[in-house]
Amino acid sequence: MKILPPKQDLVSILGPNDFFLWEYYGKGLLGRIQGWIFRSRIKVLIKFLRKRKLECEKILDVGCGPMLVSYSLVNNTTREYIGVDIMSADRLKRYRDAMRKLGVEVEAVRASAEQLPFRNEAFDFALSLDVLEHLGKPKQAVMEIHRVLKGDAMVAISLPLENLTQRMLRIGFMLM
Repeated sequence: MKILPPKQDLVSILGPNDFFLWEYYGKGLLGRIQGWIFRSRIKVLIKFLRKRKLECEKILDVGCGPMLVSYSLVNNTTREYIGVDIMSADRLKRYRDAMRKLGVEVEAVRASAEQLPFRNEAFDFALSLDVLEHLGKPKQAVMEIHRVLKGDAMVAISLPLENLTQRMLRIGFMLM
C-alpha cells in the first residue's frame, strides 16, 4: 500500500526546505514520530474505505495542505480527489503540480472550509485532518462538509490530542 510519495522525489520537486517535508519526513525523534502518526492515520483510513467497500468517485479533502494524503487515496481508493485549503493560490498550485509530477491527478481549490464552493451532494467521501481546531467557525465548516456530501456518504475528521500544558500555551499565544 502506497502511503506517502518517496521523500527524494518530493525534495527534487519542492526543494529541501519545504515546511511540509519537515512535517512528514522530519529528522530526529520528533520527525519520525510525526511521520509515523501521519502514515498510521492514512493506513487506517484506507483500510476503513476498503473494508466498507465504499465507492468513492469523488473525495473532498478540506484543509488539504500539500495534498500528500492524495497520494494514498488516489492510488488506492478513489478516482477523483479535490483538495481545499486557504493557503495562497500559488502555493496550492505548487503542491498540486508536485502531486501531478508524481503521477497523482488531483485538483486544488483555494477556499475556506466555512464556505465550500461546491454544489450540494457532490462528494462520496470527505476528510478533514487536523483542521477544525484552526477555524473560527468549526460548526459552520462541519455543516458545509455535510452539505456537499451525498446522503449516504461518510466523513473522516480528526483533531489533535492536547494536554493541559499545550492548551495553556495555545491560549497564551492567542492572547498575545
